[in-house]
Amino acid sequence: AIQVFSACSAGNVAPVLTLLTEDNVRPWDVDYDTATDRAFVALTDGTIAVFDQVTAKLANGEMTINGQDRTIIPTIGSATISAPTNIHGIDYDPASDTLVVSDVGSATDATDGKVYVLPAASSANEETEVSVNIAGPATMLGNPVDIMLAGNSLYVAEKSNNMIIRFDNIFSMAGGDVAPDAAVDYTAPESVAIIPSYLTRQ
Repeated sequence: AIQVFSACSAGNVAPVLTLLTEDNVRPWDVDYDTATDRAFVALTDGTIAVFDQVTAKLANGEMTINGQDRTIIPTIGSATISAPTNIHGIDYDPASDTLVVSDVGSATDATDGKVYVLPAASSANEETEVSVNIAGPATMLGNPVDIMLAGNSLYVAEKSNNMIIRFDNIFSMAGGDVAPDAAVDYTAPESVAIIPSYLTRQ
C-alpha cells in the first residue's frame, strides 16, 4: 500500500489515506502531481498504477482507495517486456506529460537494468509503447533503484554498480545501449534527490 500522512502530524499517528493496489501488487516508489491530483506508483511486477483524484477522494471522506484507476504496462515494439521486470524508480514531468521509470530487472543481475520513457502519461492505460529505452552494458544500469529528473536530465541511483549516473536530453535521445553523460562513484546508493539551488544559497 501507499500510505499518506498529514504534514501537520507527528509521532505514532495513523495515515489519513491508504492507496491499495489491485491484487496487492507491491509498490516501490510513488510520484504525485499536485496539478492533476494524480499519483503514479511503480510496481514490482513491472507495471505502473495510476490513482486519479487522490486528495479529492480524501476530501470526500474516503480513507482507503481500493485499486488504481488505470494500470500502465510498458511495451517495446508492441510486446510486453519479458520477465524479470521490476519497476523501482518513477518520476513524472508535468510539462511534457511524460513518465520516466527505472526497471531493475533481476536484483541479482548487475547488468540488466533499464530506463523507460513513457509519453502521454496522464491518459496512458494498459499496453503503452516506450518512447525511449535505455539498456545495455554501456549504460552501466544494473539495479537502478531510484531516479529523479532535473529539467531534461535524469539522475539514477545505481545500487549494484555503486554509482550515481546522469543521462542528458532524456526526452529526445534515441535510447539504446548508450553511455551516461556523467557518473560518480557512490557505495550502493538507495535513492537520489536534487536539492533546489535556493536551499544552498549563502
